[in-house]
Amino acid sequence: MNSLTKEDKLLYERSSGWLNRAYRWLSKSGLTLSRLDLMLLANPSAKIKGISDIVKIADNRFELDDSSFWRAKDLLSWRFDSLLDETEFVVTDLESTGAVLGKDEIFEIGAIKMRGGEMIEEFHTYVKINQSIPPYVASMTRADLSAIAKAPNIKEVLKKFLEFLGVAVLVAHNAEFDYNFIYYETQRHGLKTLPVIDLCTWLLAKQVLDKEKKYGLTDLAKFHKGDLADRHSALGDARMTGYLLKYLISQMKKKNTNHLSQMLALENKSFNQAYKARPKIKRNKQKLTAQNV
Repeated sequence: MNSLTKEDKLLYERSSGWLNRAYRWLSKSGLTLSRLDLMLLANPSAKIKGISDIVKIADNRFELDDSSFWRAKDLLSWRFDSLLDETEFVVTDLESTGAVLGKDEIFEIGAIKMRGGEMIEEFHTYVKINQSIPPYVASMTRADLSAIAKAPNIKEVLKKFLEFLGVAVLVAHNAEFDYNFIYYETQRHGLKTLPVIDLCTWLLAKQVLDKEKKYGLTDLAKFHKGDLADRHSALGDARMTGYLLKYLISQMKKKNTNHLSQMLALENKSFNQAYKARPKIKRNKQKLTAQNV
């Protein structure tokens, strides 16, 4: 990043949300994007020029193949064909002061490690922050302000969280929010990047429970049977999401969906439908092309 101009750094920051989407999509599809397609994904209005050159310097999640097409670094690809019963998931939920990266802060992280449908380990911590929590957020999350004041800082918390995460699949309900915050903070503090695979139960539920009208954790309580008294606490929401994931897997297995790659293919259907603002992507001889919408 040191070799980038101030304007380039600003351009990269403005594009970070779209680049996260591009990376998450590429890492799960295993396909590639041309430099133009990456630019369109970085900014659907196609006003950003030169993002490909900036990515080459600033974002080590991407690499160029022999045909000069961008792909996600796929160091963990051997896990794509693992059986769901043998796959390790870390179901995560964050609580933050707001939703703006670089402005708002994470003050609580809860996570559940799962394998074979069973919850095998929990992770929970508050995070010391440098700003006050808005009253409505503090009330909704029942934040322990005295514990937050005494908690470790975000860098120390993320070190422990990444160790807990290991090479498991990162799972969250509306995973884009959690992924973006964790990725932003790990980069800001010079920590390792997230694992290749993440999974959004909100998107997955849209395919598996396609007759439902709403897909919030509260709306899907009849499926995950979590304790709604713990709603909007990081560990409580992580547990509910874990129960939901277990139910979704049980329903997929009834339709002979037994591998992680099949689950990700289902989620990708919703992923493409959810982001109407980005270019439509279609396969073309194992490459991808983008069309403006």
